[in-house]
Amino acid sequence: MYPLESLPRFHKRLFRLLCREELYNELAGDLEESFVENYTLLGADKARSIYKREVLKMLRPSVMKTLRFIPRFTPLDMIKNYLKLSFRNLIRDKEHSLVSIIGLAAGIVASVLIFQFVNFEDSYDSLHNEEDGRI
Repeated sequence: MYPLESLPRFHKRLFRLLCREELYNELAGDLEESFVENYTLLGADKARSIYKREVLKMLRPSVMKTLRFIPRFTPLDMIKNYLKLSFRNLIRDKEHSLVSIIGLAAGIVASVLIFQFVNFEDSYDSLHNEEDGRI
């Protein structure tokens, strides 16, 4: 029996499926060469187990194809998730949510009033040519 006929089919197909085309021939050839050497030195069962292990070690990001079925997440997905969680927390804990929203609204109102007051005080005497108070 020829040694390459006893290669584990699943691992061979898996490697062909996941490996990039430009790297496949070289890497598959190296794997098959080492399998033939191990087959002659160690026997069929040990060579198969080493081949399986080596195929799984070869499947790393630099060798693998970019798979199309991997979902791509966008910042919009993250915002949608945050809004969904916030809405669920609002519904679940109504009292705490009410206190938090009232506190947030009071803080925003206070900061807007302070900004308006500072803006009004800063605009005093801005109609004159010399704003610093000197004549």
